[in-house]
Amino acid sequence: MAQWREWFEMTRHERRGAIALLVLLVMAVGALGLMRSRSQPLTAAETEQMRQFELMADSIAQRADSAAKSAGHRGAKGKKKHKKEPKAKKTKQPRTKQSQPPRQLDEVDRF
Repeated sequence: MAQWREWFEMTRHERRGAIALLVLLVMAVGALGLMRSRSQPLTAAETEQMRQFELMADSIAQRADSAAKSAGHRGAKGKKKHKKEPKAKKTKQPRTKQSQPPRQLDEVDRF
């Protein structure tokens, strides 16, 4: 029975934190409930504006589709792809190491 009691023992700070989290959770659920219950129907003017926007968006999408078809699938910019020319073979040359003088280090003060 003592093992179960250990699960529910909290310090004052832990209790305050748990209570604060519960209050925030209740407030968030309450705010969501209020927002859903207060939805208002759209007015006639708003409905008309939404319909015009949807028509405009559809016409833009149709123009983009027709432009892509007329371009002949040449890519987004409409450029033709050129065949790559074969590269010239490189001749291997031995690498020479360039020796550099060691860098000088500054003295560090000792405390």
